[in-house]
Amino acid sequence: MTGEAQADALTRVIEMADSNSDPLKAANEVSSQVAPAIAMVLVQAMMLNRERRFSSATAMRKALREARSYLEAANDAPTIVVSQPVAEPSLPVQSFEFEPAMVEIPGGAFLMGSPDNEADRRGNEGPQHQVTISSFYMGKYEVTQAQWRAIALLPKVKIALNSDPSRFEGDDLPVEQVSWEEAVEFCERLSRETGKTYRLPTEAEWEYACRAGTTGPYAGNLDSMAWYVGNSGSKTRAVGTKQANGFGLYDMQGNVWEWCMDWYSDNYYNRSPSTDPVGPSTGSVRVNRGGGWYSSAQSCRSAFRSENAPDARYINLGFRLVRTLS
Repeated sequence: MTGEAQADALTRVIEMADSNSDPLKAANEVSSQVAPAIAMVLVQAMMLNRERRFSSATAMRKALREARSYLEAANDAPTIVVSQPVAEPSLPVQSFEFEPAMVEIPGGAFLMGSPDNEADRRGNEGPQHQVTISSFYMGKYEVTQAQWRAIALLPKVKIALNSDPSRFEGDDLPVEQVSWEEAVEFCERLSRETGKTYRLPTEAEWEYACRAGTTGPYAGNLDSMAWYVGNSGSKTRAVGTKQANGFGLYDMQGNVWEWCMDWYSDNYYNRSPSTDPVGPSTGSVRVNRGGGWYSSAQSCRSAFRSENAPDARYINLGFRLVRTLS
């Protein structure tokens, strides 16, 4: 279909072991003549894990027919639509319509960081300072695995994306084991496809949205709002199953840590601009916020700051989207 040879299975296994990245390219990445819906059927047929491939030629034939029928019916669809493999390999591919649920976050001012007397405070959370944030849209939920797969099949902007990077598998679970670089690639593909500007939140936007007008260590009762070491059962949980914060955002604390756009610096708050700060101009690590499924309660505090190398991938590290108002 593409006229280009793909990596053989042995090469793919070795590269997956070394870098957790499958060199197999989706057919629509190689040739624009191949529809993403068809490419997804081929990806499922070529999964390294045989339990995730089609169980029979009949099942694959049915999936191809459904993909064709779906494409014929969706020529004028306004949202990104690709086909996604379901969890059971004996079932056909199902269509998945991806239009991110976004919440408008009103602009305003808040105290960023923690006060000197906050329990478990760390030095990089101060000095507490007032910051003014312009309004923006933020993802209601952390990016899910189903959403990740949808965008991973689109043609790349700068780097390839593994369509199935997560350790804990489930369409409604947050995607994890994705690097900052891969999260940025996701945003750029989505922006190109929709004509809207999606990106990662700045650290200041993240904390402002997380606090949602609160000033204490947490944006509410942690057990009611977050999946963390005290209640997660040692795994990620479906997004949106806990209580939302005051802005209507879910899982801002717990479930998975979230990448922010900023470079990280311990003492950045000493020189941070007071309006819409975007972090230091250079650095070696990027900001993570929010805590994850095996984080302590202290690490889920609204002001808690962490960091990782831009190419780091962990089973408790994901992201959510921001979209500019324009």
